[in-house]
Amino acid sequence: MRLAAVLALGSLFAALQEPPKLTLERSDSVQVLAKEVATFFSEKVVVHPDVLDKKVSLKIRDSGFLEALDALCRAHGDMTYREKDPPGTAGDWSLIPGAWVDTPSSYSGPYRVSVLSFTRTTHRSESGLGSSVRVKLGLSWTPSFDIGRVFAENTLSVTSALDPSGNDVRWGKNRLDDLPAVQVDTEPLLHRSLVVTGRLQDFDLAKGLGTLEGAVQVDVRRVSELRVPLVAGTKVEAPLGSLVVQALTEVKRDGKSSLWVASLQFEPRKSTPLPTVRDAFDDQARFDGGERFYLGEVGDHERDFEAKTNDGDPRPKELILNARGASERMKIPFSFRNIVF
Repeated sequence: MRLAAVLALGSLFAALQEPPKLTLERSDSVQVLAKEVATFFSEKVVVHPDVLDKKVSLKIRDSGFLEALDALCRAHGDMTYREKDPPGTAGDWSLIPGAWVDTPSSYSGPYRVSVLSFTRTTHRSESGLGSSVRVKLGLSWTPSFDIGRVFAENTLSVTSALDPSGNDVRWGKNRLDDLPAVQVDTEPLLHRSLVVTGRLQDFDLAKGLGTLEGAVQVDVRRVSELRVPLVAGTKVEAPLGSLVVQALTEVKRDGKSSLWVASLQFEPRKSTPLPTVRDAFDDQARFDGGERFYLGEVGDHERDFEAKTNDGDPRPKELILNARGASERMKIPFSFRNIVF
């Protein structure tokens, strides 16, 4: 008998709303505070057993997840963090032993913009010798958003850049900065990060900048966990379409352990262009037993795909994917004061 089960969209789309803000002022153990932050933001935070579980004072107001996590590490002093899983997976955030290094940071909801470096460059041309300063900014985000896989142009606008004496050192003044190609980097402590480089007029690096303001413009897709019961006929709604379980088949081989193959079909919502499997879901997914797999290359018009377990793995009950929503163009603002490296 085929089971036609359609999961309600309400709970799924509710998870795509803007993340909440946390206000907290309390002294407690790192374990207790980390658990409270994780629970409030519906994230997974694991404190490594080698981290000294001492009592710390945490004071935050209207903070997003990254700001709260930074404040907790700063309060501890000998704790930092990284994601346990590779990019594209909503894995645990592991608090690990290590000196906390502060960088100038500006927070906006689930995003953090950090000033990573100032670099002076000199050049010689027909007009003579010149110099400028490259400013390197890092944009980070939480697992509920996806930026790194969007191919639209990412731009940086600098609306105010003043040296300590109040001199305007913007390169393009009242226009978008003259940018090179924007690159996507993987930072050592946080996988979800985009590095953007812009240019300013030359200034005294020893004195730094008095003011740096602007925005990073990016295309953002929101991400939520989607659990698909592996029962033939099950239909589960995702933001960009539906997944239908065609079959779950055991493959038996002579002299070898058997494996399980889940056959699924993606039914895209009507839009132009029609979304593909790769548009709608992260490349990496997993079964309920923890086995991970890669969706692989999927053609623009291909809607059917298979998910296979490892040899000898038990029959899976669920397929767990990270579902993406529609792309939104957003400006992530930043504002810094008195930046000196």
